[in-house]
Amino acid sequence: YLSLNLARSIAAPISRLTEAARAVGKGNFHTKVPTDNLPQDETAELTHTFNAMSQTLGDSRDELMAANANIAENRDFI
Repeated sequence: YLSLNLARSIAAPISRLTEAARAVGKGNFHTKVPTDNLPQDETAELTHTFNAMSQTLGDSRDELMAANANIAENRDFI
């Protein structure tokens, strides 16, 4: 029973991270993995790191899209 609970406590967060990684792979760069009820261990650290990474990717993509739109607008005036 104890080993089953331990396996579930590891597998569930990893499964959520896997699904979130798939979403990022499909272009949803602002994907977040819930951090509620995570034990304070390596899995929680990995989840927080993933969330920071996806936030940075999303912000970078948003900035790039805005810059491209700005270039397109300026090109129309030339």
